[in-house]
Amino acid sequence: MIRDIGTYLVAQGLANGISTDVFLDTRPDNPDDVISIFEYPGPPTTIQDDISRRVQIMVRNKSYASARAKAWAIFNLLDRPDDRIITVNGRRGWFKALQQPNKLDIDANNRVIFVFNLEVLTSRD
Repeated sequence: MIRDIGTYLVAQGLANGISTDVFLDTRPDNPDDVISIFEYPGPPTTIQDDISRRVQIMVRNKSYASARAKAWAIFNLLDRPDDRIITVNGRRGWFKALQQPNKLDIDANNRVIFVFNLEVLTSRD
């Protein structure tokens, strides 16, 4: 699922490419401007044949304003209260943010990190 989300962000013009400025299950030291997408365990689902996943989106940039703006752009793309079904890279999913983007940290290289989490219901892989 995280590769599908990363590919979707690239297709929507919010990133340049996987392993260029979008990273899956990692946050490399370089480049400064990155989007990292992590999957972590979600609660069991009661919907037969679907899986509840949790996805964390982290945005890092030297500029507070740039990190915040990109985090909110991704948030608004993936959390659509009026239409929660999104097809990402050919896979349909139901997306809901668990909170809005917030500043998490400033790292040792003075780069600002914003983060938010999503619940995603998808079919089994």
